Amino acid sequence: MCHAVRLTLVRYVYGDEVGRLDGRVAAPAEPAEMARRYGEFRVYVVEVCQSCAWNHLSRSYVLGHGDPPPGR
Repeated sequence: MCHAVRLTLVRYVYGDEVGRLDGRVAAPAEPAEMARRYGEFRVYVVEVCQSCAWNHLSRSYVLGHGDPPPGR
């Protein structure tokens, strides 16, 4: 693991409700904004070393307002 180089945190969002945003990299504030629009989606936070390309899943969590999507 790289301790000498600063790691970059990258957030990916996944979920059936998020449509074209599924699998996309999200800016740090985007998941909280998306939680107001979508019932449920998952966020994966990955640590990436820019010098050696090493990466590690740091954490994952579920966000959303909890209501089912319209039409279900």
